[in-house]
Amino acid sequence: MDQELERNLRTLGPYGDSDFVVGLAWPAEGTRGGGRPPLPIETLMKAAESGLPIDLYPTRPFDLNDFGAALGSIPRLRWLGDAKYIRGVQALTQMRSLTHLHFPAIDGQVDISHLPALTRVVLEGDGMLSALRAPHLTVADVSRVRAWPTSFAISAGMANFRADGVSLPPDALREAVSLEQLSIEGTRSLDLNELPEPTRLQGFVAMRVRDLKGIARLIDHHPLEALFLYRVAQIDDPASLERADIAKVEIELCDDVDEAFAAKLAGLHPDWYLRPRRKNGTARPGW
Repeated sequence: MDQELERNLRTLGPYGDSDFVVGLAWPAEGTRGGGRPPLPIETLMKAAESGLPIDLYPTRPFDLNDFGAALGSIPRLRWLGDAKYIRGVQALTQMRSLTHLHFPAIDGQVDISHLPALTRVVLEGDGMLSALRAPHLTVADVSRVRAWPTSFAISAGMANFRADGVSLPPDALREAVSLEQLSIEGTRSLDLNELPEPTRLQGFVAMRVRDLKGIARLIDHHPLEALFLYRVAQIDDPASLERADIAKVEIELCDDVDEAFAAKLAGLHPDWYLRPRRKNGTARPGW
């Protein structure tokens, strides 16, 4: 490996999994303002050609096409700079070795559903939802999606899915037979009755959800080990929580779990963490 490149390698991560990886942050992590970047563009290109993970923090426009043939060698890419500097976003379609992608919201659409190595994505906006159709994708974190395609379902191979500020259509979960972790935040409604049976679902998180349906089916038909409900305004069958056999449960500030019901649950499940809302709307200290 080129000596200059080797000197500038650093530990990057985590990339949505527990391990940290060695790669190149360019120009440099935390760089602000304009001027000459501390690392020359040639160093970045050498890193790409060597098949190293790349973190990009551009402080001026950067065209992904400048990677040239090295696009096909980059295994992990995170754009951590301002989205206004993105140029040549269609170049992502050539990244056939890409396993991990972290990218902000873009204008327009890019179809990367064909990328054969892609397994993990962290995405903002609607522009690259096609990634969720990639053949080997197992982990996805999506946010700020304005309009989820009505016919678009989470794939059968998805193991870990998180959505924040996304309104999922009722049948978005119908094919998700491999789900192990599901986290939904900031949405009007979520219907868990659409989950297929059986799944491998071990953990479920609902935060800032106005209307949650299917909690009884979730409890009765899925092998949950952890359940976290935070600021859920309406739970269609809160009584089903009484019979839940789940090791780790946290319920905070949910309208249907008032002080009286929380006291009942605490008697049935002394290891659960319960923080009910008082009648006057304030939060009671956790039990």
